[in-house]
This record gives sequence, structure tokens and C-alpha cells, in this order.
Amino acid sequence: MGVSGSQSQASLPEFSLIHGGPFYGVRKALGFVPGTGFRLARQTAILVAVLWLPVVIGAIAEHRLLPGEGSDPLFRHFGIHARLLVAIPLLIYAEVVMERIVPSVVRQFTLAGLVFGRTQDEFIEILHRAQKLRDSIWGKLLVGGVLLFSIVLAKFHPLLSDEVAWTGSSDVHTPQFGFAGWWFLYVGRLVFIGLLTLWAWRLLVGWRLILWISRLDLHLVPSHPDRAGGLGFVQHVSIADAFIVLAISVVLAGRWGHDVLYHSMHIDSLKLLVAAYVVMVLILFLGPLLFFSKSLRRFQREALLQYSALVGTQGRLVHRKWIKGEEIGDQPILDSPELSCVADTNTVFDAVEHMRVLPIGKEAVIPLILAAAVPMLPVFAIQVPLKELLLKIATSLI
Repeated sequence: MGVSGSQSQASLPEFSLIHGGPFYGVRKALGFVPGTGFRLARQTAILVAVLWLPVVIGAIAEHRLLPGEGSDPLFRHFGIHARLLVAIPLLIYAEVVMERIVPSVVRQFTLAGLVFGRTQDEFIEILHRAQKLRDSIWGKLLVGGVLLFSIVLAKFHPLLSDEVAWTGSSDVHTPQFGFAGWWFLYVGRLVFIGLLTLWAWRLLVGWRLILWISRLDLHLVPSHPDRAGGLGFVQHVSIADAFIVLAISVVLAGRWGHDVLYHSMHIDSLKLLVAAYVVMVLILFLGPLLFFSKSLRRFQREALLQYSALVGTQGRLVHRKWIKGEEIGDQPILDSPELSCVADTNTVFDAVEHMRVLPIGKEAVIPLILAAAVPMLPVFAIQVPLKELLLKIATSLI
């Protein structure tokens, strides 16, 4: 058993969402891939300094940094600082976490015995297909296309967004903005958009991979304690997803906080937006796991019939032997150590009956909700005292 397991692991290719994909060679050469140790942290710190400091220095030189310098100075635009100082490092660090989790989750399909024999051969073929999709030209076209669109949008409509109105004149027909605004629009902003689009491509690859795996004849365990047939481990990826969500949330919170403080936006108008955002996050990052629902539901239905028959057979034999006093002869089901008593069999049946048809639990949902909602608390606290806000949240949960 151990030898065959080792052989299975040896034949299983390592799958990574990070080591590969659009512009991987460039990112690796620059040191922006996991596995480079201290170099990755150093390169990220250098990148943040290169993106943020020119904007601040330019704003100082152009007298547009602090309150009193211009009608809407850079200091007030929290979304810009959140994007360059917080979101970009989070998107890079998310790669480190994702690289620790995804390969181990993929290996777990074999370690847990969910795939073996012919199913394992199909599983390996699926991993090769996912790698080809990850490294295909479509990823480069997506990232490059989004960046090109962002450049064109910034070129023709640079002042239509309040986020860059601080950087120049308010004349939309002949917009003029200084070096700080130019650097943010065409350097810092594009790096953030590029990283976000790269993650969008990886999310798409992940959706496809899980869809293909869900169509396999997986060897599920109806009585598995994870109550998901042994598939509960797939939800661990949400821990890495939470860093991506957090990066997006701090940018949104910074922008909305600016609008609430300086543009008379009331928090009541944000409640629906925040709720929709949280729902969207759960759909985007947990949606792929819905693909397993069909096979889990069918498997549970079949297992319930099988285990119901097992419980019935054992129960009738026990009743005949101990209640009616009949001689029933040698019955392996009554002497089996795996089914030592009726209570054990009933426990197994109860586990099958309460099996989830989705491999999604609080371990997956809570990190995503927290990553989406926590950055929004300071925004709501602008108009609602934090104590009252936390009390409302607590009473809603209770």
C-alpha cells in the first residue's frame, strides 16, 4: 500500500497556479515569484517605494499633497495610498500563500484515495490540461488587453474620476496634470490593474480545473468526518483567496471613505453596495466548489439507500437473536469489528444522512467575509460611532 502510494505520488505532476501563466518569465527574472525567499520581500518593498514615493514627491513639488494645497489634495485620497502601499503587496504575498496551499490540495486527491487507477490517469491528464490553459496565449491577451484599455481610458478621460482630480486642472476638454498624476495613472495604477487581472486569469483557470475534476468518478467516502465525502480539504484555498479579497477591499474602502468624508456621501447609500460586494466575493471564490454538488448529491442519495439496507439487515438480525431468541447461525455482520454494535452502525448512517452536498463550511466562508467586510468598518465608523456599529453587528449575528 505504501509503495503504491509512493509510486502514485511520483507520477503525479506538481500543479501550481503561480509558477507559470502570463509573463511568468519576466516576473521570475524580476524576483516577483514565490520561492525566492528574502528577495521577494525586498523586491516588493522596492516596487512599493518606486510606485508611491514619486506620487508623493510630485504632489509636494506641485503643492497638492496636504489640506490647504488645492481643493482636493492627494492626502485625502485614501484609495490611492491603499492601492500603492497595501493592495499591491497583498496581491504579491497572496502568491506565496497560494503556492503553499494549491499544490498540497492537488496532491491530497491522491493521498486521500479519491483518485486511483483509471481515475488517477484521468486526473493527471486534467492537470496537464490546466497547465496548458494557465500558460496559454489567452492569459497574456487578457492581461495585455486590460492594460491597454486602461491606458486608453486614462489618456482620454484622465479627470473624469475624482481619484485623479487632485493632480491637475478641472478642464475636461484640455486636461493637464503634473508628474505625480502621470506617474499614478500610467505606472502605479497599471501595476495594480495588471496584478489584479493576473489573479482574474488564475481564478478562471481554477474554475476550469475544479469543473474538470468534479466530472471524475471520485472515490468518495460517505461516512467521512468532514461531512463532504472526503472533499472538505478543497475549501482550504479560500485562505489564500482572502488576501486577494483584502487587497480589493482596502482600495474600495479607501475610495468610499474619501467620498463619505469629503463628498457628502451617506453610509446608507453604501450598505447595498457592500452587501452586493460580499455576495460577489463569495460567488467568485467559492462558486467553483458548486461543481461538486451534483456528484455529492447523487453519491449521498445512493449511499443512504445502501447504508439503510445495511442498518436494516443488522437490526433485524439483532432483533431475531436477542428479542425473539431465534437461532440465526453464524452471521458475519454481527461479529464484524468494523460494525461492532447497532449503535456504531446507526452512527455511520447518521453521518451519511447529514453529509453536505457542498464542500463548503465556515472555514471557507468566514475568511472571505472578514476580508471583504473588515476594511469597510472604518468607513461606516465615520458617521456611526464604532461602538454602536460593532453592537449592531453583534446583535445581528446573535
